[in-house]
Order: sequence, then structure tokens, then C-alpha cells
Amino acid sequence: MKKGFTLIMYEKYTKEKDEKINFTSNAPYKVEDYEYYGKTVVVHSAGDTNQLYNDSKFLFVGGITNRQALLEIIACKTGNMSDEKIILGLYEIYGQDAFRMISGAFVCVFLSAAKLVIATGKTSGPSMYYKFDKAKKKLIVTTEIGAIPQSDRVMIPFRYLKESSMVNNRSATNLLDVNRVLPGHFIEVDITMELGGMLQCYYSPCKTIKIYDEAEAKFKIKEALTNAIDNIPDGDMISLISGGLDSSIITYLAKKRFKNLNLYTVGTENRNEFKEATVFANSIGEKVNTIIFEENEFIRSFCEVISLVGHSHSRFIEYLTPVNTTHKYFKQAEGRIVSGYGSDILFGGFAKPHMKVSDITRLVWSEYNSTYWSNETSQNLGDVYNLDIYYPYFDDRLVDLTFEIDPKLKFENNIEKYILRAAFSDDIVDEIVWRKKVGIHEGTGCESFFTQLVDTSKWGNTDIRENKDYLAYKLFESIFINHINIDNVDKEYINKLL
Repeated sequence: MKKGFTLIMYEKYTKEKDEKINFTSNAPYKVEDYEYYGKTVVVHSAGDTNQLYNDSKFLFVGGITNRQALLEIIACKTGNMSDEKIILGLYEIYGQDAFRMISGAFVCVFLSAAKLVIATGKTSGPSMYYKFDKAKKKLIVTTEIGAIPQSDRVMIPFRYLKESSMVNNRSATNLLDVNRVLPGHFIEVDITMELGGMLQCYYSPCKTIKIYDEAEAKFKIKEALTNAIDNIPDGDMISLISGGLDSSIITYLAKKRFKNLNLYTVGTENRNEFKEATVFANSIGEKVNTIIFEENEFIRSFCEVISLVGHSHSRFIEYLTPVNTTHKYFKQAEGRIVSGYGSDILFGGFAKPHMKVSDITRLVWSEYNSTYWSNETSQNLGDVYNLDIYYPYFDDRLVDLTFEIDPKLKFENNIEKYILRAAFSDDIVDEIVWRKKVGIHEGTGCESFFTQLVDTSKWGNTDIRENKDYLAYKLFESIFINHINIDNVDKEYINKLL
């Protein structure tokens, strides 16, 4: 069942509330409306996300991972309290400080007394957007860009959406005045007043560096990752492996945690990492299934990813394209995937040989900042195929830990992710744990496919990344503004588009 919601709140009734909402998928959304402090509230929701607790409407996607500790704070002895009730109970006691106490990947909107509260979990997780429209006296909060009413979809010019510009405007989207609710942030809206509110930060991983000893760092990394895996609910699990470090560590730990773990590796006939994935699988006594797809699937998948993550930053879309292509193979039945995404961000996976320690610090912080707007952990990526995807590297306790570790340990001896590799060097075979990083978009040939597709000589622009971004921008416009059927997007269409 797809999970998601859209809430539209009006100062007064308007016919616009009956406007058709175009969702990213054809999931069975139900619609409710009611009055609250004189405001007309319209809620579109899917699954079990729309619930009523003590006159407080609560919309929620995701989950809490430190439930037991929070139940003790609330003094709930039964343990049957839902995640929604836990958040509401904490908020009623601690106010906005409640969010600092909660671990997990979630987004939520709820009404408490005369406040509408909009909040996200501490680290990268489900996506959520908002728009305050003072002219129309309207507030929109939604988990999908595709649920923004057509009249509110106005594209921002391409020149303002370059990745370098996002550093200073992390909440911006491709649509004018539609903003992201960033991880670790919240908004409180006083319903008795004019609709409006400020995005406020309650969490940042920028911690005091205090772990300098390699042995201590190795122990704590292993402990934190193990706990992150253990916090995932019981059940069958899928792990996508490449024979690289990140997915191998997660799969090694998942094998201990889950009774039924199925391994898959993906690629094309000509570009894949099947050999490395098989080496790792054999080393832990498991078999790996291979999924082979065609390069001609990349264009459609690229378009699908744009529709799911709701932006046009090609660096991230390119990475997610083969991942999305793989997810299709699991769509026949509900499934769960444990992902190795995130370690490159936290442990300096993109470090270059010439970098100094201070450069590593800036690199890690820059890459972490990109998670605020890249939407690489958006719930939509799994929901569209009935998949639940877990990201252990983004457990906030592990994130906190990585920022406490001496950055020098992340690039010791010019080895990217050195301390993470060292932490598991006794558990994973050498040819895997010390293997040079290869991204899934590189290993499957996705990156080179789009590099060739973007003919820089014809455009007169030799900046390949900018050309790819512009391609993604025009496809975003085609999908969300012009409503093109992505089945009609092929190389010929792209040539005309550009």
C-alpha cells in the first residue's frame, strides 16, 4: 500500500479546494475535509496514515527506532502505543524539544491545540514539501511534488537550480515558493492567526571532534551499525550487493539479523559487478541472484526517478536510475530492502588523493548537506513498487558518531573510508573490504550512457554535468508541467527537447 499525504488548509472556503490533485501514482487516496479554528482543512491520504487522536489530526510516514526509551519517558507501560501517539505525547510534554528525543526516519503533520506542527526526522528520510500562499491564504503540505495542485506549479529558471546554488538555499525545489521541509527541521503554524510559519532547525550533526583513537573509532562504528540493523523490524529482507564496501558491510550484518536474507546483484550484459558480488556472497556462505537489464531501460527509469524524487539534479538521479530499474523486479509482491547508501557521505567516500584533512572535513559536510535536498531516501522510491527500504547508515546515532571521529581517520594513507574499512577488516575478505569505490551508476554503465546521450559538441557546452542537469530540468518540466507520458520519452524526444 502506498504511503503518503497531502494537506491543504484555507483561511476560508474556496472552490479551489475541489481542484483535482495529480498524484505520482494511482494509489487509492481518500479525501476528507473538516473545520478547525475556522480554517477549512482538506486531507488527501493513503494507507493508514490518516488517523484521529483526541481531536488531533495526525499524518505520518516512516517509523521510530527508539520506541522503548520514549515509552518510558511517557510512562506508558503497555508498549502498544503507536508511533503517532508517542510523538504527540512527547510534543504535549516537551513542545518542539520532543523531536530532539526521537530517532527514526519519518515526516509528520499534526494538530495540537491551536498549532499545526510540521516536522521531519533528524536525518535523511521520507520527503515532505510545503507552500504558504499569502495571496490565496492557503497552506499546502505534501509528501509528493506530484501532489502540488497544477495552479501552484510554476517552474524556477534553470540557472537558479544549479547544485552550487543549493548550498545557500537547501530547501528550494524546482517549483516557485514550494520548499522542502529539511531533515532535522520543523514548522509551527498558529492556526488562530494568518497562515504562516518559519522553518526551524532542531538538529545538526556538526559535533565536537573527540574520537582520535583508531581502535575506539572502529569499535564504536561497528557497534552503531550493528544497532542500526538490529532496530529494523523482523521479517524477510533483500540486499542489493555490488561487491563493494558499503553494501557488503550492511549485508554481512543483515545476515546475522535476519533469518531469510536474499542477495541480488544488478547490471547490464556489458557492464556489471557480478564477479565481485559473487566473491563476497561466497565469502559469507550465501548465493547471489543476478538481474540483467538493458541499457535502453535507463531513459525511462531516469524519467521515473525524476517523478519520484521531484527535482532535476542529475548527479543524484543518475545514481538512482539503476536502483530504480532494479526495484521494478520486486514489484509483484511487498518486500523489504536494506540499503548500503550513505557511507560515502559520512566517511569521505569521494575523497581525492590531493586532499588535506581540512579538505575531508569540508567534503563530508558538503556531501551531508546535499542529503537535505537530493531526496535519495525518499519513501516514493520504494512505495511505487510496494517496497520498504531501510538506510542503516542514516541512523542518527551513527551520523552523530561519524562527526565525532577525527576526519584524518576517514582518509588515512590516502584510502577513502579508511576507518570504516578498518572496522570490518576482520569480517570481510580483503579483496572486498579494501576494494576501490565504484558507484552503482558507474558499475552498471548508467553514467557513461547519459554522458554519451548528452552530445556536448552539438550543444557547444563542454560541461557534461550542466548538460545532464539541463536534460533533467527539461524532463521535469515535461513530466510535472506538460504531463508527458514517459513511455513516449526516447532518444529522439530528448534531442527535440534540447
